[in-house]
Amino acid sequence: LCAVMLYTKLLSAAVGLLAIDTSYSFGCPPPERLSRLLKATDSGEAPIILMPCCYDGITARLVAQSGFSATFMTGFGVSGANGYPDTQLVSFNEMVLAASKVAEGLSSAALENVKFGEPDYTGEPPVAIPCIADGDTGYGNAINVKRTVFGYARTGMAGMMIEDQVAPKRCGHVAGKAVIPFDEAVQR
Repeated sequence: LCAVMLYTKLLSAAVGLLAIDTSYSFGCPPPERLSRLLKATDSGEAPIILMPCCYDGITARLVAQSGFSATFMTGFGVSGANGYPDTQLVSFNEMVLAASKVAEGLSSAALENVKFGEPDYTGEPPVAIPCIADGDTGYGNAINVKRTVFGYARTGMAGMMIEDQVAPKRCGHVAGKAVIPFDEAVQR
């Protein structure tokens, strides 16, 4: 949770530094939406957040249309959809492209749920659910992690999770993983 909140803050800062147009996020930047959800859960005001995984636009839409408050873009799913095992064979650019498709699917689902002109329409902009992205190992050292944060921020991701595995990494679901030293993990 702490790592996700840290990367949520980093993504929020990246959105501000890059002067990214967040109008596609319908009035509330994705990192802020995620931060509000996490704070409400942490304070006990909201239940634990269930986040089904998605890996493309259609799975993101299905999660959003099913009423979940957040989702997670899974590297395992993106890798599998591309025909690879989750061993970091899918590149940074391919993951950013997948994140972009996920964000579009979430935005589309939010727009579909609005009934413009209907009596129950509140006039408030539609809100897409936030998505935490799988950042694998950050695709290298601390400088690469910074690039990964900015890349995911540009796509509209609300947060990012990175792993402290050595490269090449192994899927988180299998045995035989090795982690980097603590000091290197902190730099990432």
